[in-house]
Amino acid sequence: MSCTWGWPGTDYLALGLLLVLAAWLLIFLRRKAMLPQRTMSSCSACGGSLEPAYFRCPHCGKTLKGHCPNCSGIVESRWRYCPDCGTQTATTKQEYKGGAES
Repeated sequence: MSCTWGWPGTDYLALGLLLVLAAWLLIFLRRKAMLPQRTMSSCSACGGSLEPAYFRCPHCGKTLKGHCPNCSGIVESRWRYCPDCGTQTATTKQEYKGGAES
């Protein structure tokens, strides 16, 4: 393979760039196929579909997540303790107070 025009070795440079582009395209397509599929959950109150990032149900408004009163970490409403600092959530404290009065 020789080129009669331009700089010597240009044909090898073009072939190298073509191979790099083909490798990049192959890696991009394989990576896209390997991405985890989004799992949709449903609201326990209304059954509406939920994305993992939602703090409230967009269908009925039920609170799904909140913040820890101690460390401000994200705490799901059904959790009894914060996974980051171990503090009881507000829901647990209310249940405990309600149970103590009965």
